Amino acid sequence: MKTRTQESTHYKAKFPTRVLVFSTGSCLVLLFTAVWAALPQAGRGSGLYQQQLAPNQPNNITTPYLDGVVATFPWSEVEPREKDLHWEIIEDAIQPWVQAGKRVVLGIYTASVGTIGKKTVQSTPEWVFSAGAAKMYVPDGTILPVYWDPTYLQKYESFVEDLGKRYDGDPRIEFVRIGVGVWGEMAPERWFPRPELAEIRERWAQKGYSPARWLETVEKVMDI
Repeated sequence: MKTRTQESTHYKAKFPTRVLVFSTGSCLVLLFTAVWAALPQAGRGSGLYQQQLAPNQPNNITTPYLDGVVATFPWSEVEPREKDLHWEIIEDAIQPWVQAGKRVVLGIYTASVGTIGKKTVQSTPEWVFSAGAAKMYVPDGTILPVYWDPTYLQKYESFVEDLGKRYDGDPRIEFVRIGVGVWGEMAPERWFPRPELAEIRERWAQKGYSPARWLETVEKVMDI
């Protein structure tokens, strides 16, 4: 199939887009392929998951194009007190999807920012800080863990072991999303990577942050 590229200058784009131009016959082949790929195939997953379980989002459980849902939970809700594990929080949320024959991408995050209603979100349990783990106060009032703190890592590892005992080999779980950073998105704090927010990185530097240390911490959590 012969193709050629042409530069698009529409809207004076800063980064010109490249488009493929096909013959009429090639377009028909592509159309057929696209329709075939979009329709659910017997015994073949789509690889598409609803992003979150949230009150303000519809649960598209019956949508045939979705394999399941990404269900993430704050550690502080699942283990509000040490070894007091509330698996029912996970089970109640995922059960409708499982009953519909869907699968779950499961994640536990230990940091979040922003507020829900009047409640400030704190995703690392308070008992972890009471045990001596270092914490970081951010401007919106949220308390974040200092991710490389040894007490935090030790308590988190213990929780992951319990999570593994509960869900390892569970056929309902497609895979586990590792919870490093805010919402498990590998940033120590919201907007951390933005170049203009140097003051955020300076606050973390006072707690021992460096790019090398962050990489080391991420690798430790992956090992856990």
